Amino acid sequence: MNRLRIAALAGLVAMTLGGPTVSLAQTAALPPALQAAFDSGNGQALQSAIASLSAGDPAKSAALAQEIIVAAEKLLKIDPQRAVNIATTAVNVINSASVQQSAPQQSQSVITIAARIFISPEAEKAVPAQAAQLATTTLQAASASSNATLVATVAVEAVSAAEKLLPSVPGAAVQLAGAAVQAVNQSSVLQSSSAQASQVAVAAARVIVDPAAEAAAPSVVATIAVAVVQVVTNPAVYAVSPSSAISAMANSYSAAGSAAVSAAVPTAASSVRSVLVQAESSGTLSQINAVTGANINTILAGTNPETGQPLSSGTAQTTPNAENKLQSASPT
Repeated sequence: MNRLRIAALAGLVAMTLGGPTVSLAQTAALPPALQAAFDSGNGQALQSAIASLSAGDPAKSAALAQEIIVAAEKLLKIDPQRAVNIATTAVNVINSASVQQSAPQQSQSVITIAARIFISPEAEKAVPAQAAQLATTTLQAASASSNATLVATVAVEAVSAAEKLLPSVPGAAVQLAGAAVQAVNQSSVLQSSSAQASQVAVAAARVIVDPAAEAAAPSVVATIAVAVVQVVTNPAVYAVSPSSAISAMANSYSAAGSAAVSAAVPTAASSVRSVLVQAESSGTLSQINAVTGANINTILAGTNPETGQPLSSGTAQTTPNAENKLQSASPT
């Protein structure tokens, strides 16, 4: 009975104090110097503590980074800002070739946990700009791993975060979407993780067709539009879902031709058109879907091939159930 009363009292104290007691209990295993830096949430203090404790051993640095990000994830619900700051520091610690080569498992663990943190509702609501920065840094670390599967997985989470962050921090969201597309737009990822590459490109195309994105970062939108069509016209990616690829092409062409993007990058639409014309001319995609050429020509004429309506910035073209409609379209 006494034990139950003590447990209940401990729980009441933790609730009353609002979190710090829980934090200390959950991170009791950290070395004192690292614990002090952790409690402060200061990135520089954390990096200094890790540097001192690791004494130049990259494997030890990775192990310590893993420890603090595990503890940071437990803080999410009570102190999301500190959790995101600590997670960013942990990712920065392992964001180097020497550390990742010395401790690949710990480094991958840090990257995986960081992705869970930046995609969390707590982080996205409380500190959207910092969540976007954590996502970008995590993508960079994943890309440094040379693990195509890891890169693709993190990129999917990153572009999902970008869509959710778009209303609150449109500029950061566009930058993040661009980083995600760039991460998957490499041959190793396109071939080994084509389904995830398709997801990333299709989602990024939805981001850039939003007027808020075009107004916040028109030059970045132009770059993303070209990268998206490069990804979805890759045969392996296109074969995953021709209808989704066509939607991404339509959204990208629409975004590139919007007033804001055209003013910032006058060649944006022609650059997207060039990629699409080349894809249509090669005939490779038409071997996957016989009406590909007709659909691309319809897009280049300024029309959505599914609805027959003019392409317009601000209305993302989504065709999750439109495969049959696209495949039954008549070539022109």
